[in-house]
Amino acid sequence: MNKLLLNRRNFRALSLLTIFSFAFNMFAAFVLVGSASAAPITSASNTMSRLQVSVVDVEHEIVFTPATAILENTGVAITLSSDFGDTDLDVTDYSIVQGAGGTACSTWTEVAYVPANDVMQFICTDAAANGTGPITVEITQDLDNPATAASYEFGLFTYDLGDDDLFGGAGGDADTVIDTGEVEVSIVDDDTVNVTGYIDTFITFDIDTADTDVDCDAAGGVAPCDSHSTAGDEAGYVVSLGEMNTSAVNNSGDSVLHADGLTGTVNYIWFDLSTNADGGAVVTVISYYGENDEDGTPSNALSALEGPGDNEIRSVPAATETEITAGDGLYGLAWLTGGVNTVATGTAATISADYDQTGGATFYGSVPSSVGGTPASIFSSTAPLDQSRTQFVVAASPDATDGTGTYNDELTFIATATF
Repeated sequence: MNKLLLNRRNFRALSLLTIFSFAFNMFAAFVLVGSASAAPITSASNTMSRLQVSVVDVEHEIVFTPATAILENTGVAITLSSDFGDTDLDVTDYSIVQGAGGTACSTWTEVAYVPANDVMQFICTDAAANGTGPITVEITQDLDNPATAASYEFGLFTYDLGDDDLFGGAGGDADTVIDTGEVEVSIVDDDTVNVTGYIDTFITFDIDTADTDVDCDAAGGVAPCDSHSTAGDEAGYVVSLGEMNTSAVNNSGDSVLHADGLTGTVNYIWFDLSTNADGGAVVTVISYYGENDEDGTPSNALSALEGPGDNEIRSVPAATETEITAGDGLYGLAWLTGGVNTVATGTAATISADYDQTGGATFYGSVPSSVGGTPASIFSSTAPLDQSRTQFVVAASPDATDGTGTYNDELTFIATATF
């Protein structure tokens, strides 16, 4: 009886020891498996050249930072969804490099790509490698986007390849995952936005009268032009030639005495012209006010500065460039030699031959009259003009027969584009 009780006690003690040993071993196994689990890759991206469904030869730049240093014979693998078209993908279509950090792996072996496996594999072959920098895998062609819009996963892995240094245990050693991660990409129905617009034909034209290169307005505008440099009268588009006599030629840019009793600089005429017309544009001048019907050899094809009664200072002849000297009894206009003729881009306007002062700074072109004349071209272009700016001068000198009083003409400038 005592022997039986002793056996039962021994059995019970042995059972408790067995259970304790089993529990201890299970705990040890748990600790062992936990310590060998893969480290997570926390920084990863895949930048693609296109996200639209079914686009072929899409470029990928896959970047991730390994959690564990890359050593010699560390394997890197990237898995992709079988929905990507990879039939033609091979090692010539992608590459791998490690960035700065530790001792980067500088040489790699690329494992031949097998489309059925959907995995790209690389082996670090740098004996000195101990790299912690980012891994960049670039795919340049032969990987096509899936036909269905959805999110797709690229798996990221690093491996200890064992003593055989080969993927898949080809040399008899099993591969051990070191790091693991993933990156998602979104394939969309369309990744493009079409931006459209249209440009209509246009032409803009503006006149300024001032002694300097400034923008000003007609009378009643926001910033009206003054009749001369010191007037302050906001007269609008006016060129006051001031007091004229037979001993001088009054010209834009000259400082003369004016009817208001002030001495000021005679205004220039400035033109702004822009157009997208393929055939360019032309600016013409004509007078609807003056008519050379008295002075010199009357010609109603020409205008004149009209004075009191029959007094007038006639325009220089048409179709030629004529010099005006003191006491000639002539008036005209021209582009200022060496003056402004600019554009923002492209080719500047062409000054018409009768108005370009090729004969010298004292030569001028005519002002036609609407009574018997036709508009005269003063400058033009044969192509679009981008913010053209030109500077013209007005000049006059009376002869001895011209009587006292105020002399006036009114010039009309027309810009016409050829679209």
